[in-house]
Amino acid sequence: MSLSTSVTMYRGLISEVQVALCVMIILTNPNRAGYISSIVLNAFSLIYKLVDMIHSHRISIGFVIYITTIILISILYFYMKTSQSQHDELQQQYEELITTKQILQEKDDILRTLAYDDKQTGMRNAHYMHLKINEAIQAGKPFQIIYFDIDNFKQIDDIHGPKAGDQAIMIYAERLCTAFQNRYLCTRMKSDKFAVFLDGERSEEELSAVIEQFRAVINKPIALQMQSYHLSASYGIVSFPRDGGTADTLLRHAIMAVYRAKGSGKNTSCFFSRA
Repeated sequence: MSLSTSVTMYRGLISEVQVALCVMIILTNPNRAGYISSIVLNAFSLIYKLVDMIHSHRISIGFVIYITTIILISILYFYMKTSQSQHDELQQQYEELITTKQILQEKDDILRTLAYDDKQTGMRNAHYMHLKINEAIQAGKPFQIIYFDIDNFKQIDDIHGPKAGDQAIMIYAERLCTAFQNRYLCTRMKSDKFAVFLDGERSEEELSAVIEQFRAVINKPIALQMQSYHLSASYGIVSFPRDGGTADTLLRHAIMAVYRAKGSGKNTSCFFSRA
């Protein structure tokens, strides 16, 4: 093999390595610096090849390689820049969607809180009790509701005014939440009226035992305006499906049972009866 042939072979090998290197630079690091470096490298090689052709008075196709490389890496660079730009735009849109979803979820949580929580006490409200009852009815699961209101509560409003009545409600709400928050679903229905949701089946004896637990909490004296009040509550009990098939019917029957309990002397309980 002659020296000129060897030199030509090595130059061709170097050219191939240079082409591969430039393409790898663009593929792995498609930024402006990498692109300009590749263009400059091939431009110098192209100029060198043209000068060599002029001095040697021989035409070589080697310069075509560098022109082709410059075109190729330009196409790759602008294609990858466009792809990267589209990717960044899609990533930004994705992040915006995630943020929007989080904001909507937070707003939904706030709306649920406003819809299902009692503003004054922080307890679950009548809307939530309806929701819970309807869910249990749709699932076909048995449950009981204990509905109760405070006996003679009006005397507090009459003697001390509505603010004292609100203070008394807050006292009872705090007691109920503290005593039963991990055991029963207690809701404030309105004014001095509360309800308890009990899932599953319970006998009358078991329900009476639950009411005794509530009586122990409600019957404790409360202090208002430097005076102590010993109040009680009357309780009405209904069961699903025996006493009704809708939330409105069950709650109406529970209230009717409460009225019967009040008529029996208050501070007592009554199971709903159609008789």
